[in-house]
Parts: sequence; structure tokens; C-alpha cells
Amino acid sequence: QTTLVAELYQNHEVASHTLTHPYLSSLTEAEIMEEMTKDKENLERLTGKPVLGFGGPFHHWGPEVVECAKRCGFEYARNAEERYCYAPPEEYYSWSAGSYHIMPGFRDFVEGFFRTEEELALCQIVGHTYDLDAEDMWDDMESVLKRVAEDESIASMTNLELVRYLKAMRSAVISEDKIKNPSDLPLWFEVDAEAICVEPHSEETYG
Repeated sequence: QTTLVAELYQNHEVASHTLTHPYLSSLTEAEIMEEMTKDKENLERLTGKPVLGFGGPFHHWGPEVVECAKRCGFEYARNAEERYCYAPPEEYYSWSAGSYHIMPGFRDFVEGFFRTEEELALCQIVGHTYDLDAEDMWDDMESVLKRVAEDESIASMTNLELVRYLKAMRSAVISEDKIKNPSDLPLWFEVDAEAICVEPHSEETYG
């Protein structure tokens, strides 16, 4: 079973969602830690790779959840709120989703993403896959993913990849004629209506 799960999810990020899907507001901090750590351990054993993200069940989100997520070694934690905007997260441990796929405004949210002029716009769609069966939404989701895949201006990332990219972007040093990238990732910028890539641990001059 472990080998099968590892093969199925080898090209996906696997994140924790707690062990038993409880209402976190009803748990002590020690119980929250157990929910996170046990689930993390189980998933890492099944997939054979580190589990570094957390998505909380239901809508309770407090400082104790954030603290537990950090202590468990997660690099980000997403709550269950829907914010219906395209701005990337500022706080990596209280991250709200863009839209749920079962919400009435899901299609409008996606269409708005293709029209937005916001820098570093993020289109994050979340939800349970079983809802796609229950609501007969597989064709809708397939059409959205196909459109995203065909647009060369869109970069598809896992949550963990996005968080690491945002941290790298925010570490960049930008002056009037130079961009310095101290991170381990290549970073993309628009300068004078042209896209430029600044390689890891390097700098680019412009102007």
C-alpha cells in the first residue's frame, strides 16, 4: 500500500489535514499537536517524502493553531476561509483560500483571474475531490485546468512551491538599476514591459 500511494502522489504535494478532521476549537493545544504530528508521520510514511504544509478543517483558526503548525515543522498553514481575491498570502501561517470549487462564484473567480492586472496574481481553488463527484463538477474542473495549462503566462505551482517562491521574491534587493537575488530560486521580474529572469545568487542590471 505504501508503494502504491507513493507512486500515485509522486508528482503532487501532500499536505496534512489533521488526523481525524476535528473541530480544532474543541481541542487543547496538546491535542492539536497530536492531530498534526500523527497525521504528518502517517503521510510521510505512506508517501516517502516530507509533509511540509497544513490545511485546517472547518473554520476555527487561532494563535494556538498557528503555533502548533510552526512547531510541527510546517512551512505554511492554510485556514478554511474564502477571501475571493488574487493577492498572494502575506502571512504564511494564516493563509486563506481564493475560492472553493463548490461555491456559486467559482466560475466568476476564475474568469476574473484571467482578466486581472494585479502583480503576482494567485488563483487558488480548494475543496475536496469527492465534491467533484457529488456535484458532478469534473468537466468544469477539467476545463479550468486545461485553460490554465494552455496559457504560457501562468506558472502552476504547489502551495509549498508558491510559499518558497514568495519568500525568495521578498528577499530580492531592488535598486534603481539593479536586482539582486540572494535566494536559491530563479526569480522573474517585469522591467520596462519585458520579463527578465534573475538567477539564484546573482544580480541583473537594467535601465
